[in-house]
Amino acid sequence: MGDNSVHINSGIPNKAFYLCCLEIGIDDCALIWFETLKALWRTSDFNDMVETLVSTAQQLISEDKVAHNAVEAISMSFSQVGLTPIVV
Repeated sequence: MGDNSVHINSGIPNKAFYLCCLEIGIDDCALIWFETLKALWRTSDFNDMVETLVSTAQQLISEDKVAHNAVEAISMSFSQVGLTPIVV
């Protein structure tokens, strides 16, 4: 695996996912992450992912599909791995 491997930085969102699961549960996290991954594009970076996670969580909260503290859980988990989301 070279420097362009898809796994080179996967630990960052993986740890954020784990931390978020501790707050809202794996089912809610899995739904948020799955819907987010479908919405990302080829050149997405970490900031794009975090923004999309937050907007996806907001949408799923409004549809009553995930915990109402999902945005806060995402923000906390990404802050703990060094990325601070901007919540609108």
